[in-house]
Amino acid sequence: MTNLNTVENDFSQWNPSAYLREYYSEAFTPDFNELVLKFFIEQRSRLANAPELVEVGCGPTLYQLLPLAPAVQNIVVTDYLPENLAQIRLWVDGHPEAHSWEAYTQLTLKYENLPLTVANIRQREALLRGKIRDYWPCDIRLADPLGPAQRQAWSAVLSCYCADSITQNVATWRTYMRNILSLVAPGGVFLGAALAQSEHYIVGDKKFPATSITQDDFVQLLRDLRYEDITVEYVDTHELGYHGQVFAVGRAPARPLA
Repeated sequence: MTNLNTVENDFSQWNPSAYLREYYSEAFTPDFNELVLKFFIEQRSRLANAPELVEVGCGPTLYQLLPLAPAVQNIVVTDYLPENLAQIRLWVDGHPEAHSWEAYTQLTLKYENLPLTVANIRQREALLRGKIRDYWPCDIRLADPLGPAQRQAWSAVLSCYCADSITQNVATWRTYMRNILSLVAPGGVFLGAALAQSEHYIVGDKKFPATSITQDDFVQLLRDLRYEDITVEYVDTHELGYHGQVFAVGRAPARPLA
């Protein structure tokens, strides 16, 4: 058994199926999932039918895309771990072994004040399936996480629990976030969520890193990059090793930084 005093920084022990069972089963639906959905629904008008959205570090989850699917034309999901992307493919392909996200589809429709009918649930999930057009590898430790050609190429960039969930060092988190934000086109929108004031999160008998960032850290990061129309919210949560969360949205400057 892994010693819970040991943080798995290299993710060699990562098991996406175990993670999904721990955090996204019907038996355990933490409040923060609902709060993320609410925030994205409130902010998605900023996407203004963006031609393409890229999600950086999608992990094995896609509930975060359910409220955004109506606001964008195409979606590319990216992750460092192929096994995470494989989980997304299973769902998009309608594989019988895919994780079910219906509970989150229902929550999305609920917060949109739409009827919770079978037809509406299937329609939203079909909409998302149709808009996910590709699956790419990414590495946010690199200055160009998707390669040089993708720098400042995206009208909308989403990143949830990515940079903050692979390091315990705030300075390193800031570097990784700058790498992610380098993908946003001039005038484009960044939308994200992060663990806050935390040092780790737990999956089964394994402990993975989290960064002890604050709401002010996120605000300062976006201001340093001259982002506009910034909204950053903090909520207290106490689930399996982490203590709070930050939700953020902002618009990149119309002219690239020198």
